[in-house]
Amino acid sequence: MRGLTIDTLKRDRKALVTELERAGAVVRGDAVKCPFHNDRNPSGSIYKAEGAYLFKCHACDWNNGKDSGDIIAVIQAHESVGFRTACKSAGVDISSETTNRASANRKQHRELENALNRLVVDRGSALDRDEELEQFAGDAHQRLMSDVDALNHLWVTRAIDRDTASKLGLGVIGRTGQRFWTLPIRTDGHTTAVKGHRADDQSQKSWWKPRGSSSDQLWPVNLTPEGPVWLCSGELKAAALIGLGLAAIGITSGEGNTSNPKTLPQGAVDTLSGREVAVVGDDDDVGRAWSTALKTQLTEAGIEARVVDLGLDRACGTKDIGDWMVRQRVEDDKAPESVTATLLDRWDRACRWHGTRLVDRWRQPAMWEPDTWIPSGLASLDNAIGGGFRCSGVHLIAGKAGNCKTQIATNIAINAASEGVPTAFFSLELRAYDIARLGFSLLGRIPRHDLNRGRGCFGKSEALERVGQEHSNSPLSILDDEFWDAPLDRERLAKLIAGGVSRFGWKLVVLDYLGLIAAMPGDRNDYFHLDLMNSAVLKQVAQKHDVALVVVASLRKSSALKSSAEKLFSLDDIAGAGRLAYDAETVLVLNKEHCPGGPDVLEVICLKNRFAPGRDEPIQLEFHGRYGLIKDLSTNMPSAN
Repeated sequence: MRGLTIDTLKRDRKALVTELERAGAVVRGDAVKCPFHNDRNPSGSIYKAEGAYLFKCHACDWNNGKDSGDIIAVIQAHESVGFRTACKSAGVDISSETTNRASANRKQHRELENALNRLVVDRGSALDRDEELEQFAGDAHQRLMSDVDALNHLWVTRAIDRDTASKLGLGVIGRTGQRFWTLPIRTDGHTTAVKGHRADDQSQKSWWKPRGSSSDQLWPVNLTPEGPVWLCSGELKAAALIGLGLAAIGITSGEGNTSNPKTLPQGAVDTLSGREVAVVGDDDDVGRAWSTALKTQLTEAGIEARVVDLGLDRACGTKDIGDWMVRQRVEDDKAPESVTATLLDRWDRACRWHGTRLVDRWRQPAMWEPDTWIPSGLASLDNAIGGGFRCSGVHLIAGKAGNCKTQIATNIAINAASEGVPTAFFSLELRAYDIARLGFSLLGRIPRHDLNRGRGCFGKSEALERVGQEHSNSPLSILDDEFWDAPLDRERLAKLIAGGVSRFGWKLVVLDYLGLIAAMPGDRNDYFHLDLMNSAVLKQVAQKHDVALVVVASLRKSSALKSSAEKLFSLDDIAGAGRLAYDAETVLVLNKEHCPGGPDVLEVICLKNRFAPGRDEPIQLEFHGRYGLIKDLSTNMPSAN
């Protein structure tokens, strides 16, 4: 890089990206994860101004109190060095440039100051300050109204039309490429300050006239229309909304930063008393912090405030409501009525009570979508519980040790996968290999004893070869401790299910079993609390991912099967289920009866079934222990009773 000039270096976008990445930034196109603070989402951006590429962070003042800077400033901030050392690090010889650059900067600033002074200071001593500002703002406004190119630029870049600019007194000064929009700040009918906001790509973003004016101003302010007042972190954003006929307020000081987001002065809060307020922050960490802070401030003052989601996405070019307005009105050429209707619809949706009335539910398409049921593959069981296990619900299968809990869970998973249902089996007790062997055994009618001892392996057993070929595309995933490589707590389980749903489209998830879900570091040392927390997460996972979650649980030691004339079991007999036994849609209890000389009888007692008629009599199934196979009871099978 030797022999470079500063101007050449600043025009090199690749060099800026290299220095940002060297400082620790993640750069994707023009979006940048800022290397100078803990940036979870890209809060920075690369932009071009006056031929130079600059880096700006919307969340921190990384450049000695400023939020933007060039490649030299990036090197200075990263290496904690001065200007000369940074230039030397970049390979720039500044011996002949420093004086020339300082002179050029002074000339540029003088040109801007002279442009302002020609419009204000030279008006004559007879005018006081407010009159000077009034004249200045009026001259800039007249210039805008007569400048077709500037009006078109205002529309294309800000979605502000001529009528709105006229109504608000917007103006323009400066030559093309160095123009500023002028915003007249009025108090009690008098112009008390004028803010300049860059209209082109110049590096200077704004200025105030007179110097020293407070940046904590509200402009524009339009509270006349009914409906929510749209609170915007920028004057021109609010102006675009006012052009739609909406009530809006612009905040001239912006959003602040993540650690200290800007809030409203008390006078503004008082002005909003009795109104509803819509807050739309930018799509970055600062914007979200600002929206939250304003909502909290207004809510504490007794004002209805909602953070409105417009679907902003800085990666797609809509980082704020101003970009969104340009997209809607300019690029998509939507009528004002259409854009207004969209904004008010998003306002309604931001209400936590939106869609909760019966008639609202009736109108929602999801109301009329049929539920999905996953059959167990056991006809008598499916008939008894309404067709299978409903997606978005939790279903409990409980029993004492040796009563086929794992076997029936495996049979259900194998049967569903055989019908093409994407299925997962989380085995917290047995190895994945043990579940897989059980699956091959019941599919191929191969004795489990043989598989456990390595007999009948592939290449030696025709039955096993046939099963392997027939089920080579089985959508069944079997996971065990080796997969998650750490104690499986509820949060890790929820993440794994989310990942599997995304990757494989799981619709049935079997968890064997509930009692082995690990406690989390913050859990209290009592089983009831752990039951409640685990139950809440399992129910949430089933609903969020629309899966049928079949959970295996055990019975308490004190529970016992009583005579058929008495009540058998209760929900309180299920160990470790806590509130899940009451939240679950289906609760089944297993009891195996040994039958000498034939298959055992597996009784399934339905303690609870939310979506099917109650059943007093147990469901009876055959259990073939040799293969781990469970099937419907044959007509020639003797009754267990």
